[in-house]
Amino acid sequence: MDPLTSRSSTSPPGELGPGLYVHVPFCTRRCGYCDFSIVVGAPRGRDAFVHDVLTEADLHLADADGANSFGSDRFATLSLGGGTPSLLSTEELTALFGGLRSRFPFVDAPEISLECNPESLEPEKIEALLASGVTRFSIGVQSLDPAELALLDRAHQPEQVATLFRTLRAAGARDVSLDLIFGLPGQSLATWTTTVENAIALAPDHVSAYLLTLEGKAPLLKRLPGGARALPPEELVAEQYALLQERLSAAGLEQYEVSNFARAGHESRHNANYWMRGDYLALGPAAHAHRSGRRWSNAIFPKWRARLAAGELPIESVEALTPQEVVEESIFLPLRTRWGIGWDQLAGMLTAEQVERLRGKAEELGAAGFVDVGERLRLRAGAYLISNAIFSELLGVIGEEGNWVTQGVTQ
Repeated sequence: MDPLTSRSSTSPPGELGPGLYVHVPFCTRRCGYCDFSIVVGAPRGRDAFVHDVLTEADLHLADADGANSFGSDRFATLSLGGGTPSLLSTEELTALFGGLRSRFPFVDAPEISLECNPESLEPEKIEALLASGVTRFSIGVQSLDPAELALLDRAHQPEQVATLFRTLRAAGARDVSLDLIFGLPGQSLATWTTTVENAIALAPDHVSAYLLTLEGKAPLLKRLPGGARALPPEELVAEQYALLQERLSAAGLEQYEVSNFARAGHESRHNANYWMRGDYLALGPAAHAHRSGRRWSNAIFPKWRARLAAGELPIESVEALTPQEVVEESIFLPLRTRWGIGWDQLAGMLTAEQVERLRGKAEELGAAGFVDVGERLRLRAGAYLISNAIFSELLGVIGEEGNWVTQGVTQ
């Protein structure tokens, strides 16, 4: 049975949004694949970071009637990403979680998650985080092969991953996720298999696995002969992805999104809110937010800090989506997930003619084995690696801007 349709649920579990995200920019080094906005090196600026984030939160709360306001909405999730959030001290993390939870209203059982690296999360910090309400730990593993970790400029060794995982379990962590990367230069199917099997042996609740891409400031672009051309051939990448799907499914980790697998009930609610095109407030340098078809992003560090010191929201750019963009996102983002999108939802966004054209293309792709055309339109497991091409074909038959029916779609 196709793992994407093996369960009857048509929507993600639990309350998804809105979400609250905090970008923590600090890292000890820039990893070989990293093009994020980060601050590398000594802990300069970390001491005032919590104060700055809470100042930004207060500015949003004071702007209760502004376009960026979330009003009286109760947040369903809180996520710290980066960067390396686990580099913050125990006191800083405790103050940050406590300060945010005392300022913003949350649902009764929010998902509170922390991205962490194996070398920067000590037992006493784990205890304090659990006491602060953290429910989900996402470990940046990337590989369990020492040579691959060296290639990626990671600061940990494979044995540190197992040690941290056991420490988290012993402390009572219920949701532990492992992040992996495949499609590395020189990575064979055999070494990838070893990483996947060793990850499964830890019995994680969730696995995220991303195909390596090299862009912008990623150090590997300069270091590898030929840059991005040194990445493995598509055929090998497809084999690695198929092996990942097969082994994780056999281990009870169901694929619920292009890059994500989970045991039942352990899906990431925070990320599912993104894929369902939900709203989310974002704090911290270079953080991105979304509210009712309007996106905005913060200035990078240290300009972010200077704007806060001046008593201003540190928003750098704003984008208002067109009706066409709203509808297109409302289609292809859910199609990244195992839940897909219902034809009744599509009928509320598109004209009857557009739905007819879309169904015709979907049936064509279904006959080729790429999509499932039932009450809901979904990608099948074999199409996930080429999902962007499938999205392009589906959206391409809908038509040009000006034919959009947007009732029922938040703009």
